[in-house]
Amino acid sequence: MKTGMKATVRRLVALAGVLAAMSVVRPAAVHAQAITTGTIEVHVTDETKAVLPGVSITLTNPDTGLTRNGVSDAHGVFQFLNVPVGNNYDLKVELSGFNTQTLSKARVDPGTQVFNLSLKVGGLEETVRVAAAAPLIDTKSAATTQTMDNSLAEAVPLASRNYAEIASLFPAVVHTSADNSPTFVQFHVRGQPTTGHGYRIDGADTMTPFLGRTGSTLSPLAIDRLEFVSGGMPAEYGEQPGGIFNVITKSGTNLHSGAYALEYRPDDLNSTIVSGITGQVEDSANGNTHLEEFALGGPIARDKVFYFGTYQFRHQDVGNILSHNLLTGRYHNAHLKMTYIQNATNTLNITGDVNTVNQHNTNLSSTVTAEAQGGQQVKIGIFNINQTHQFTPTLVFESQALFYHLGQTSPIEHETGNPNVTTVSATGTQVTGQGSTFSGWNENRLKGTGKLTKLAGNHTVKTGLDYSYSTGDRFQQQRVPIFNDRRPIGGVLTRTQNFYNSPVRLDDRWFDAYAQDTWAAAPRVTVQYGFRIDYQRAVGDVIPQPRVGIAWDLRGDGTNKVSASWGRIHQVIPGTQYTVDANYLQEQYRVTAPLGVFTGPEVVTNTFRTVRVGTQKNPTTKAGTVSYERLLPFNTRMTATFAWSDIRDRQIGTRYADRVEYVIAGHDKYRGFELSTQKYVTHHFQLMGSYTFSRTDGDTEAVLTQLQAPYRYALVDYDSPHVATVSGTVELPFHLSAAPVFKFVTGRPYSVDNAQVGTLVTYIDKDGNPAGRNIYRMSNITSLDLSIGRLFRAGRTTFRPQLQLLNLTNRVNVLSVQSAFVSAGRPTTVDGGRQIQFGFDVKF
Repeated sequence: MKTGMKATVRRLVALAGVLAAMSVVRPAAVHAQAITTGTIEVHVTDETKAVLPGVSITLTNPDTGLTRNGVSDAHGVFQFLNVPVGNNYDLKVELSGFNTQTLSKARVDPGTQVFNLSLKVGGLEETVRVAAAAPLIDTKSAATTQTMDNSLAEAVPLASRNYAEIASLFPAVVHTSADNSPTFVQFHVRGQPTTGHGYRIDGADTMTPFLGRTGSTLSPLAIDRLEFVSGGMPAEYGEQPGGIFNVITKSGTNLHSGAYALEYRPDDLNSTIVSGITGQVEDSANGNTHLEEFALGGPIARDKVFYFGTYQFRHQDVGNILSHNLLTGRYHNAHLKMTYIQNATNTLNITGDVNTVNQHNTNLSSTVTAEAQGGQQVKIGIFNINQTHQFTPTLVFESQALFYHLGQTSPIEHETGNPNVTTVSATGTQVTGQGSTFSGWNENRLKGTGKLTKLAGNHTVKTGLDYSYSTGDRFQQQRVPIFNDRRPIGGVLTRTQNFYNSPVRLDDRWFDAYAQDTWAAAPRVTVQYGFRIDYQRAVGDVIPQPRVGIAWDLRGDGTNKVSASWGRIHQVIPGTQYTVDANYLQEQYRVTAPLGVFTGPEVVTNTFRTVRVGTQKNPTTKAGTVSYERLLPFNTRMTATFAWSDIRDRQIGTRYADRVEYVIAGHDKYRGFELSTQKYVTHHFQLMGSYTFSRTDGDTEAVLTQLQAPYRYALVDYDSPHVATVSGTVELPFHLSAAPVFKFVTGRPYSVDNAQVGTLVTYIDKDGNPAGRNIYRMSNITSLDLSIGRLFRAGRTTFRPQLQLLNLTNRVNVLSVQSAFVSAGRPTTVDGGRQIQFGFDVKF
């Protein structure tokens, strides 16, 4: 560890000690995020609104037998810390001379739920039982968050039934299918790249160190809560500045329960599409889906040990009207969670996940032939242990250990021995011949975390340490010659020879430490401030990260909140970046041969390398939010947020005649205004909707030529000024239900290349004149998906057949286009048309 880092750690520990020593008037709220628990804060008054100290308060979960007790303080307040999320808690308050009141079916989400109870004078034998309202606004936090529970996550129509697909429905998220990798759903959050947001499953970081993006799948049947923290993140968050998707999985209860779901989408029901696009080769987007899911949970020892597990199998084939290729995939994921409630203050959760993927023909672009296709095979294993111990009502310690394994290979689909040829013509490019490169990698990560939470007067202090160790390697092998043929436009034929090193070692360490304070500065004002440092050994950069936020409960009744936040957040550099110059040596030969022939005299034109220039740094983001939240009738919350971010030190590349130079000099700017609404299940429907108006300027992640480099800073490739999503469920007469999902995304920007003779190109407009980058846009993307079902009930068992319509309007959404001058804007990849899938689910 560097000397500077040691000094910083000493200062951080000292800061934590100072914060922990603070003590003033009354407890502040704990905002527990990225873990599996929340906080219940109880305020007790009499009929005159006078506070009642000494009130006995009992919290009970009938599902698990968990019972906790407390007594209100001089201010009539008591907090239950680290309460597992759930929908069925009972709160009972008792005081001699007053009636007893019980609040039933109280909901606990990550964050703080405040319950105001008023006791009337009366005898103890008098009991008043009321139903708890769904809490919507966390007035104790400056963060902007939104939580979806399992009732919506399981109901909305999804093409892949993947939890990351559900995450794409949240505010501030920009997503089209063009973002997706062949295996995982990817998207952008508040101007960040697809590696800029993170996932936590039961508190465990499931990001792959090599790719820097999500590294697992999970059945919606396993989800209890899906919380999205998009801004105002306190100091306990780091590594991903765009936002954190915190998935809390279901735990078993004293009641045995299970579920089975089946979905099937036959190829014969895919709609015919008349697109009018030049190059359409299929009448419909071929493909089918067969999906089965199982879930089972219950007690092993009543009130003590519980289990909950899910298994999902998905056979999914995906086609495209612009290509004869068909992406075929087989996906398996299994999840098991064991919970041990030793007593009211000690809980242990052990979770295991296994994912396997086997795919063929992963490129559906019209520019890639069937012979040039590649495949993908993935194996993922995750093992996570989470323990919570409450020493006293005001002191909690949480610890976690994680093991993560990923192995992946990208085999060549058709070993024909034919050379791989990219032909450049006036109308664009075409890739033919066998895939050239066989590649793969494996990675293993161990991570340990510890966090101490202390209530000290009106301060809640958190201090924590995280340490990760990542190791693995990656390899590449060239199998056939690689040609670039520019002869159709008057250029030359070149052959590239790659000399790959032995497997490149992936070896990294991450360390972070933080201290943060949530301070109840006034009865309606909460201030959050903290400091964090992160260190990544592969980079050698120590990142100081101050954070500050304020939340103001305008009326003091939890119905109106104004909040603001500012902070500096670093981003972990994945292995694909810190090993970018350890890849290979490349030689390029000029080949003299007539058009259509690929053998002839060869002359070495250059030796090509990939190099890094300057000091490696972690990208850092300075971000801020100003937000207003209001509680509307029918348990509905409206939120308006202005968010901005300034992203520095991103890796960018420039292609020269003999090398690609990577430098740490990229800069992005994001400005966005977000409107969102959320309604829980009342009055027969629930809703989650949002609209985002934004602009993202910045440096492209693509490698540019010397002639393109002056235009590097422009609208980013994924900028979409207008994004709207609406999802929900509606209960209809005769036990019918509907779940729609509507999406609108402004078309992505693109550039036109001049296709000049040689290897260097610049940007031009559609008249052929020099121009900037990303001055044109593709057409807007709109989709409407709908699920319709009917519920049949027999005792505890429910049966629900359903019909799902994906892309109901059969709209042709363009995902990518040609950039060549003659054919600029011509679609090369589009989304599928209307698809019909049907099935059923059984719950018992």
